[in-house]
Amino acid sequence: MTTRKLHLVTWSQLAAAVGVGAVISGCLLTLMRAFGYPPPTPGWLVSGGFIVVAAGLWLGAWLAHQRFHVRQQLPEPSRGLILVALTKACAVVGAAWVGGYLVMVVINLPAWESPAGQRRVIQAALAAASAVLLSLGGKFCERECRFDHSDHGSGISPS
Repeated sequence: MTTRKLHLVTWSQLAAAVGVGAVISGCLLTLMRAFGYPPPTPGWLVSGGFIVVAAGLWLGAWLAHQRFHVRQQLPEPSRGLILVALTKACAVVGAAWVGGYLVMVVINLPAWESPAGQRRVIQAALAAASAVLLSLGGKFCERECRFDHSDHGSGISPS
């Protein structure tokens, strides 16, 4: 039986996701401005949602470390695959959101003098910071899901 290794999301892949998110956000914001729509303001719920999911990922990283590295327990293959897929998705999508919200910060900086401009900049910056927590939570939870299958005597290796 051959085992296939799942590779960790690399920092360069996360940087590329930030770039893609920035380009998409920049294009959408430019189109909105061209058609006369006001720039959007990310709500507080966006940051709150990112922080809740990020907290779940950080807790998941700690629990995975305890289970796989301290107690040396193997996950069920389907649960392990779902966990790895979730962590990879959160890392990459979180990075894309970072790029998108950073572009919102930059585009709205010239309007800093107005209260609405300040609100847009602050909320976009907070959303970007919480998206960083989301992406890093996914990255570190993914890292904690790795283990050496030779230590466990199994042919299953998510590492």
